[in-house]
Amino acid sequence: MSNGEPAGRRVIVTGASRGIGAGIAERLAAAGAALVITARTVDRHDHLAGSLNETLAKCRHHTERVEVVAADLSDPDDRARIVPEAVAALGGPIDVLINNAAAGIHRQLAEYAYRWRRVMFEVNVEAPLDLTQAVLPPMLERGEGWIVNISSGAAHLHPGPPFAPPVMPGNGMYAVTKAALNRLTNA
Repeated sequence: MSNGEPAGRRVIVTGASRGIGAGIAERLAAAGAALVITARTVDRHDHLAGSLNETLAKCRHHTERVEVVAADLSDPDDRARIVPEAVAALGGPIDVLINNAAAGIHRQLAEYAYRWRRVMFEVNVEAPLDLTQAVLPPMLERGEGWIVNISSGAAHLHPGPPFAPPVMPGNGMYAVTKAALNRLTNA
C-alpha cells in the first residue's frame, strides 16, 4: 500500500460477516488483496442478517485468495488463533489489520450486568489490542504495515451538564469502549 493499493497485500478483516466489515472485505478482494475474514457467524445468526460464508462468496467473485477463520473475539483463547491461522493461510505475515468487529449492548447504566460490560470490553478494546500486538512485530521489522481501528462517534464527549440530545442514555458503556479504542489507536 506504499503505492496506495491493497493488491497483493495480506489482510485480516474482523467482523466481516455483515455490515461495514463485509463491505470492506469485498472492496479489498476486488482490489486484489489476499484476505482472511473473521467473525463468529459462519452460516447464520439467530436474528441478524449476514454470515462469513455470504461474505466469502461475495469476495470469491473477485479473488480466490480469501479464507475464513471463525472466532469469537470475546474469548481470548479463540481470538489468539486468528493471526497465526491467517499467516498460515495467506503464506506470510499480515500487511493490513482492519479491527472492525464490535459488540454493542445498549442498556441504562444502572442495568449493565458485568458479563455485558466484559463482552463489550473484550470485543471492542482487548481484541483490537491483542490482534495489533500479534501483527505488529513483523510490520516493525519490515518498516511498513497498516492497522485500522473502526471506532464510533459515540466515543465523543458531550458538553454538559446539563446534557442535551444527542446524548443516548443507553449508549454509555458502548461509548466508553469506543473511547478506549480511540486512545488505543492514538497509542
